[in-house]
Amino acid sequence: MEDQKERKNKKKDKEQAETSVGGVIGRENAKMLLGLAVFVISLIALFSCGSFLFVGHLDQSIVEHLDLATNEEVKAEVHNLCGYLGAKFSNFLIAGTFGVPVVLMIYFFIRLGLSLMNFGKNNLLRLFGICVFFTLWLSFLFSVCGFETSFYNLGGQCGKMEDILVEAQTGIFGAVMLLIFTFAIYLLVSYPKEVLLERWNWLKEKLSKGKFSIKGKEAATDIVEEKPVMNGEVSSQQSAVKNEPEENDAQSVEPSAIKTEEEKINNTGEEEQVEAKETQKPETDKADEIVFDVTVATETEKATQKENGEENEPVAKEIVQSVEPERGDSDYDPLKELGPYDPTLDLSDYKMPTLDLLKEYATDGAGYDREEQEENYRKIKEVLGDFNINITEVKGTVGPTIALYEISLARGIKISRVTSLADDIALRMKANGGVRIIAPIPGKGTVGIEIPNKKPQIVSMRSILDTRTFQDCKYELPIALGKTITNSVFMVDLAKQPHLLVAGATGQGKSVGLNALIASLLYKKHPSQLKFVMVDPKMVEFSIYSTIEKHFLAKLPGEEDAIITDTTKVVQTLVSLTTEMDNRYKLLMKAHCRNIIEYNNKFVSRRLNPEAEVEGTGLCHHYMPYIVVIIDEYGDLMMTAGKEVEAPIARIAQKARAVGIHMVLATQRPSVQIVTGTIKANFPARMAFRVASGIDSKTILDQTGAQNLVGRGDMLYLEGSKLTRVQCAFLDTPEVENINTFIGGQQGYPEAFMLPEYVDENGDVVGSPTVNAKELDPLLRQAAELVIRSQNGSTSSLQRVMSLGFNRAGRIMDQLEAIGVVGAQVGSKPRSVLVSSEQELDTIFLNLKK
Repeated sequence: MEDQKERKNKKKDKEQAETSVGGVIGRENAKMLLGLAVFVISLIALFSCGSFLFVGHLDQSIVEHLDLATNEEVKAEVHNLCGYLGAKFSNFLIAGTFGVPVVLMIYFFIRLGLSLMNFGKNNLLRLFGICVFFTLWLSFLFSVCGFETSFYNLGGQCGKMEDILVEAQTGIFGAVMLLIFTFAIYLLVSYPKEVLLERWNWLKEKLSKGKFSIKGKEAATDIVEEKPVMNGEVSSQQSAVKNEPEENDAQSVEPSAIKTEEEKINNTGEEEQVEAKETQKPETDKADEIVFDVTVATETEKATQKENGEENEPVAKEIVQSVEPERGDSDYDPLKELGPYDPTLDLSDYKMPTLDLLKEYATDGAGYDREEQEENYRKIKEVLGDFNINITEVKGTVGPTIALYEISLARGIKISRVTSLADDIALRMKANGGVRIIAPIPGKGTVGIEIPNKKPQIVSMRSILDTRTFQDCKYELPIALGKTITNSVFMVDLAKQPHLLVAGATGQGKSVGLNALIASLLYKKHPSQLKFVMVDPKMVEFSIYSTIEKHFLAKLPGEEDAIITDTTKVVQTLVSLTTEMDNRYKLLMKAHCRNIIEYNNKFVSRRLNPEAEVEGTGLCHHYMPYIVVIIDEYGDLMMTAGKEVEAPIARIAQKARAVGIHMVLATQRPSVQIVTGTIKANFPARMAFRVASGIDSKTILDQTGAQNLVGRGDMLYLEGSKLTRVQCAFLDTPEVENINTFIGGQQGYPEAFMLPEYVDENGDVVGSPTVNAKELDPLLRQAAELVIRSQNGSTSSLQRVMSLGFNRAGRIMDQLEAIGVVGAQVGSKPRSVLVSSEQELDTIFLNLKK
């Protein structure tokens, strides 16, 4: 019987061995090789997925739109650490399956490979169950919470489908309850009840201990009393004083009590000093005691120590002397005393616009079409073959509006033969717009043919701003314009351009491009950091931005509207901007700075005094916001004002970059009479939408090509000698209204940013506030007395003290400026008070009555 049982057991063990992994593999070496293969493949998958999280958005176009057989050169440009296959595989794993939690399954296979190689023994079945559960559970959790980037869901496509199915049946509340219920089931199945209770009690004990230790730490730092230094030692009676009243804070000890204790200590004998040496604390405690001495030392204590013949050590004396330094002391450091200056403090509650103010547009199958691209490959080869132009290779890159096909010519073929065939290629392709030929593509030995897509894709402004490229950019003035032919976000820094010239025929997207430019800045900059000067001869393009006048707009003193529509006011504003530019250069010169960045950094670190007048300038140092001047319909201004407009624009374009003033000019027809040589020389950055003719394209870009654009936001951007084709982001009027309403609904400055007053040729100030003696406010005299007593010319102080509304307080402040009591407004700072006594005020009002 026992022999039969042994034979049955051996037979059973043999069957189990044959069905196990080792039995199937057979040999130990084969098992090691299999484990090594699983381990290596899992590591490659791990690194490719990790790289996908950082650079996946850069490889998206290449992974989804390129042909494996014909795009070897482009595939070499992928950013993933594991190359094109790694980018493709990680895109499938994360974006196509269960999202980021799929890394848990990769971890399981790494452990499986190590186990097959006999590196550690693991309960693989239990580990597999845990990894599968948390992969599904976390994928569902990420989808329910809405965690996603601009191009994939963190829960993957499967998690998104789970979320859609569950929320369709139970709603968001049911989905959350399902998550909690499934996690509770996992805990109950995985762990016994005793283990769960034990861990719960352990967690509560740790939390209670942590809370108790925090309280003890606070008590140890709060209940500290004075420790006078005697011959470099700490007396025992001082430690006794430390433990007396625990309720009193260290800084609330009265000097008289300290003095009494100090006298007692001074009368102690030699034995107590010896005892103090024996009970001396470590150096760390002594440091805390010295810091306390700094906070409570007084002149009375110093006198007492001198009377008793005591002398503090040099270190202690130096600390005591630096407690309350006077403003005139050479060692006074305002940065340590006050901290860095925060320009956003006036509007500390200001919030940037949110992305939900913008729309997402459905593509409806627009954009990439594989069949269309394959047909274009064939047609390009046919049309070039008809003209006996042999090519060796064709590669394609698909963008939102156009597709770029790179052809490699056979030896002996001239490029000029291809460039002359643009119209023939457009005819054969039945293109919706013109065909543009790039011969050759810079940096490559190929010729580019840009052909419009049959179904162009709308690039929404939200899809641009909701990207890591825009969110993480560190540009001073970031402008997100749209997407390039490789579907990557195209951004430039206006501060480095430094001025931009925009041209385009009516209806080709020029105004939408300007709105995209403004929206990019509004989504990145605080009102204290940026101001706009908007010139709108058409009177309708920029009127929508009047809502944000007290946040982002600048204007001349005395003007009602910040949006400039009158040609005469345009000249005055431009001249005022040149004055502002000169004033900024004076302050930079006195501060020994070369540009606005260095100056603002110096001002923020409190190395410039904002209260004292800068010698020889009549100005005070202040934080300088960037000023962006946007002029629409520049051609209309040139026809009506001519040289009067061109001269100040040229001055600003030549010099204003260093002081943070940048200009954007837009025109419909860039003829040589409008875009003169002086303007072109000082506007190196150009943005060209579709224009009427090649001559206009040469005027704006110094080369042809803009006349062959598709329209609807299709544009060419020229920076230096680099020309880039971009599909401009679409920003509709309701979206602009939403942004302005969101900003305008928040607290702003009392008034718009004031530019310097315009002085005409006769030296008269134009636009300064005037006042009629019969129209004086009844509270003007009372307000003037208040301003003189407080020496604070602030509209908000009048509102607060005199209980006035903002409009009336503003009118009173303008009248005070007109009669000479206060100076002109300088940014958001209070006005300077020009009258120092009530006797001078009496004289002013007496003259007003006369």
